[in-house]
Amino acid sequence: MLELFDPANIGIFARFVVAGYLILSIRNAYVLNERAALAEVTLDILLLSLMNQIVWVFLVFVAGGIQKAIIAASTAPQHFQGKLGDTTSLLLETLVLPLILGGLLGYALRHGAGSKVAARLAMPMLGPTKRTYDAVFSNFAKPGYIVVTLDDETVANGYFGTKSHAGRDPARSEIFLEEIFLIGADGQWQPFSPPRSALISLSKLRSIEFIDYPRKDRP
Repeated sequence: MLELFDPANIGIFARFVVAGYLILSIRNAYVLNERAALAEVTLDILLLSLMNQIVWVFLVFVAGGIQKAIIAASTAPQHFQGKLGDTTSLLLETLVLPLILGGLLGYALRHGAGSKVAARLAMPMLGPTKRTYDAVFSNFAKPGYIVVTLDDETVANGYFGTKSHAGRDPARSEIFLEEIFLIGADGQWQPFSPPRSALISLSKLRSIEFIDYPRKDRP
């Protein structure tokens, strides 16, 4: 049991599991996908860890070459050579670099930069989202006024802002509106007194309309 905590074993686990998992997690934060079970992404984790290793070896090689060039051109004593400690090196290799690679891959995938190459490097997505409004609220919707209509003709007029939230639970999707409004006789949105917020189940959603009005104004 104690062998599991041997520094060599910890280093192997960090390099071939933790690094890949971090890249996968950060990459997926940039794109909208259903979370897959760990058993389904084991190969992805291993491949991403290997990619991280290749990049790390390349960076170490480049850094070593730059260091030698600086020392050769320097008037400092030739025996001086800076070197990272084992712990620092392991942290850079298994934590810092995976975060950077995950962010770069996720950004490339989300913005379509070199889409075919990026898709090959980052591997296929785990699967498309099951609901379109997940994509809308995660990637496109900005703070503003919305009209939620349910199948039974119930209508909720509200403001979806920084304190609001659209849930993505496949079994129970909901939306929280930080402020809801009444429609006055003149057709203008009127706030409740005192102000009200609402948590709305989207299990019988018919539509969501987005109204592009500044926060200081109202439809």
